[in-house]
Amino acid sequence: MLFWPRPIRIWRRSLPPGKGDGSWENSVFATALASYALLETGFEYSRAQQGLSYLRLKQNADGGWGEEGSTVPNTSVALLALVKGGFTGDSVEKAVNYLLRRRGGDGDWGNNISNAWALLALQAVGQGEIDKTVQLWESTINIDKGWGIYAKTESDPFVSALVTLALQKYDKSHPAVAKGLSYLQK
Repeated sequence: MLFWPRPIRIWRRSLPPGKGDGSWENSVFATALASYALLETGFEYSRAQQGLSYLRLKQNADGGWGEEGSTVPNTSVALLALVKGGFTGDSVEKAVNYLLRRRGGDGDWGNNISNAWALLALQAVGQGEIDKTVQLWESTINIDKGWGIYAKTESDPFVSALVTLALQKYDKSHPAVAKGLSYLQK
């Protein structure tokens, strides 16, 4: 019998049983993030695979994911999950193309949450066209060393944590990583 530490046992019991289609609450984002987390931690591989199967069926014609039209965060997290699950090929290529089409010329996907998820996803597939997003974050970091959802808006812990994580995956020694960590440690 496999021993599960107490927090993992509690977490496993809290997982919804699914709808028979592999999803978590019929949500692309929840299914993608849960599948990614399960694969990243090494727990529940078969349940994660059910989630990945659901995602592959729910990819929109434009290459993205979303219940009411594709969005950058849904597509990014779905791409992260599929790549972590070992998927390559058409689904991954369509998702990468969707993300690249949605990016503005200045490297912006509309807000810092979308920017961070997109950067994490593109890094996972080895896509190197992310320098403009990093430059955007360098130029829009707030005086308190955090980021808001939009450039130069009030810093937010969730947004700052996500941006810092994406920057750290980009370059651990990047000066903005230390700034973001400084903000988060306040």
